[in-house]
Amino acid sequence: MINGRPLLWWVLGILLGVFLSVGAEGAPYSLQVKASKSLSSLQELDREAQALHKKTGQPIFLVKKDSSYALLMGKFARVEDAKALKDRMAALYPDAFVIPWNGFQVVKAVGQGMPGSPKVVAKGVEKREKQPLEKPFKKVRKKEMYPRNFLVRVRALGERLVLTGQNPWGFVDLERMENPLRYVVHLFNTRPSLSLDTLYAPLKGVEKAKVLFDYKERKTDVMLYTTAMEPLVMDKEGKDLRLYFKGEGEETKVKGMPSPGLGGAFGARKYTGKRVSLEFKKADIQDVIRLISEVSGMNFVVDPDVKGTVTVKLDNIPWDQALDIILKTNRLGRVMEDGVVRVATLKSLSQEGSAQESARKALEKTKPLVMEVIPLNFTDASKVKTLINPLLSDQGKVDYLERINALVVKDNADRIAKIKRFVKEIDTPTPQIQIGSRIVEIVTTYMKELGIQWGFLWRQTKTDMSFPYSFGVGGGVTPAPAAGQALTTMESVSGWSPASIAPGYVVDLPAAAMTGSGGAIAASLLNASETFGLDIRLSALEEEGMARTVSNPKLVTLDNQEAEISQGYEIPFATVSESGTQTEFKEAKLKLLVKPHITSSGDIVMDVEVSKDSPDFTHVTPDGVPIQTRSVKTSVRMKNGDTLIIGGIYEMTKSKKNNQVPTLSRIPLLSWLFRHRTENLEKRELLIFITPSVIEAGIAQRER
Repeated sequence: MINGRPLLWWVLGILLGVFLSVGAEGAPYSLQVKASKSLSSLQELDREAQALHKKTGQPIFLVKKDSSYALLMGKFARVEDAKALKDRMAALYPDAFVIPWNGFQVVKAVGQGMPGSPKVVAKGVEKREKQPLEKPFKKVRKKEMYPRNFLVRVRALGERLVLTGQNPWGFVDLERMENPLRYVVHLFNTRPSLSLDTLYAPLKGVEKAKVLFDYKERKTDVMLYTTAMEPLVMDKEGKDLRLYFKGEGEETKVKGMPSPGLGGAFGARKYTGKRVSLEFKKADIQDVIRLISEVSGMNFVVDPDVKGTVTVKLDNIPWDQALDIILKTNRLGRVMEDGVVRVATLKSLSQEGSAQESARKALEKTKPLVMEVIPLNFTDASKVKTLINPLLSDQGKVDYLERINALVVKDNADRIAKIKRFVKEIDTPTPQIQIGSRIVEIVTTYMKELGIQWGFLWRQTKTDMSFPYSFGVGGGVTPAPAAGQALTTMESVSGWSPASIAPGYVVDLPAAAMTGSGGAIAASLLNASETFGLDIRLSALEEEGMARTVSNPKLVTLDNQEAEISQGYEIPFATVSESGTQTEFKEAKLKLLVKPHITSSGDIVMDVEVSKDSPDFTHVTPDGVPIQTRSVKTSVRMKNGDTLIIGGIYEMTKSKKNNQVPTLSRIPLLSWLFRHRTENLEKRELLIFITPSVIEAGIAQRER
C-alpha cells in the first residue's frame, strides 16, 4: 500500500487535471447585461452591442437560447474573472449577472479576436461568431399576415391608457426597453389616423406617450416613457388596447378601497382560461381555490386569513372568470407576483399597497433637497411649469424666471434628473411650414355680329298728267346729309338735289364695325335713265379675347400657429348722414389665412381660408364701385409637398340677340335682308391651389 500510494496520488492528479480542463473548456462564464424575447428588438440589440463594445472594449456576444435573445459581455474560464467584470460594470449595468456559458448559440460577436480580448474557450464558437445576423431579425411574419387597421384614438381612461382602432385588433406586441426605461406597443400593418403625436403625462408614472409611424414596415409604434417600477400590462378587448401598470388601473384602490378581485372590472375583462364546470354547496374556499389552481396549471399562494365557504354552480365558463366571481363573492382579491397567483383579502392587499406607498414617500423625504435652474430655448417656461408639477415630490417646488426663460426647481436629485430629461424632450424647436397658394382666374370672351344696310331711290321726272307731273320715292332711316356735306353715291351720279328726295336706308341695322375692328362691303346700283338706284352695305364683326390672372401668395408659419397674408385696395365710399358727408373705406384684398399642423405620420392638416376680392370698374354705379368677391374656407389633410385644388368656380354666359324689322324678317330666304344678329359667349374659370411644405430643418431638430 505504501509503495502504491504515490501511484494512486499520481492517477488522481491526472484525473483531476482532466476534469478541470474539461470544465474550463466546456463551461466558461460571461456577464449578461440585457435580454429580450421580442424578435422586433433584435436590430436594437445589435446596435447596442456595437456601442457597448466601443464603450467598454470587451467582446460582446449576441446569443440565442430557446426563444430568448441576450447580450453577453466577455467570456472567462474562471467565475472570479466574470465577477470582477460585474463589479467594474456595476455603475453602468446594476442588473447584470454572471451566467455560465451553456446551451447558447452565438448569433453575432463584436470585438472577438481583437488584441487584449479574452480568448474564447468554448469549442466551435469561433465558427459561429463570424456568421451574420439571422434573417428572422427583420421580419417575423409577412405583412399581409397582419390584418390592416387604423389607430383612431389615444386617450387616458382612469388609470389606463386606451388605444382604439378602427377594427378589432389582431396580433400586437408589447416590448420593454432600457436606457431610458420605456415600453413600446407594436401595432403591425396599422396607420395612425389621428392628429395627436405626443401626449404628455397621460397617466401616473408615464412622462409622455409618442405615436410613431414607420412607412417602410407599415406599422405604428406607441412609445411610453415611464418612471414607474411596476411592469406594464396590456389587455386586448375588441377595438381597444388597454395599458396599465400591474397593481394599478382597475386593480388599484379607489378612494381608499381596492377594486373587487384586483383582476380588472368584472364583466369588462376578457377571459381566456380553460373552461370548467363547478358545483359546490358550502365548500371550503381554500379547497375550491386549490381545485382551480390544478385546472389552470399555475402556481397559487393563499394567505392564511382567507377563510369562508362557497356555494356556487357554474357551467362551462373560463377558470379565471370563475375565480374572479368566487373572490368577489367573498371580498377577496388576487395579484400576480413573478408568475405566482396570490389570493388574499382586500383589506390585506389595500394595507400592503398603502404601506408600500408610505414607505416610498418616507424614503423620499429623507433625500436632501437641491435647487437647480433649468434654461429653456424654445418653450415658454410659464407653460412648462404646469407640466412639471406632477413630476415633483411632496417637498418639491417649481417656479420660473421670465427674464431668462428658465425653470427654478427645488427637489431631490432623482426627481430633478427626471425633470431635466422631460424638459429635454419637450424643449424642441417647433417645425416651420411654408404654405403656397395659387389663384388662377381665366376669362374667355367671344362676340360675333352680322349687320345689313340697304336703301333705294326712284324718281319720275315727267308724266302725262298735270299732277303729279314729277315725283320720286326714296326709303331710309338715315337722315339726308346737311348742307355742305357730300352727297351719296346716287346723288353724285344722278345730280339729284338733297332738297328733292331724302336719301337713306330702308333697313339700317349695321354691325359695330369701325376703324380697327370688323369690316364692311358696300355697293351702289343705278339704271341707265338714272330713275332708280339701290344702295346696300353688309358689315360684320368678330371679337375673341382671353385674360389670365395668376395670384401666388406664400407665407411661412410655425406648427399649430395661425398666419395671414393679404394685398389689395381700400375703396372709398361717400355716405351722407345728419353729421354731413363722410368717407368710408371698404377692403378689396387678396388674402390667405391658414393654420397648419404636422401629424405623427408626416401629413399636414390645415384650416385654410383664401379670398380674392377686386373692384369691378366695368359696372360702376352712382353709389360707388362694386366689389367682386371670391373665397373658399375649408379644412384639408395633405402629404408634405403635395398640391391640391381646394376650390374652383366655372361660369359660362352665352347670349344671342336679333334686331330686325317686324314681319319682313320672317320671309323665307329673304329674312337676312331685314335682320341684325349678335352672339356673345363669356367663360370664367377660377381655380385655387394649395401646396404645404415642411421646412426640413425644423423636422430634423425635432427628431434630434
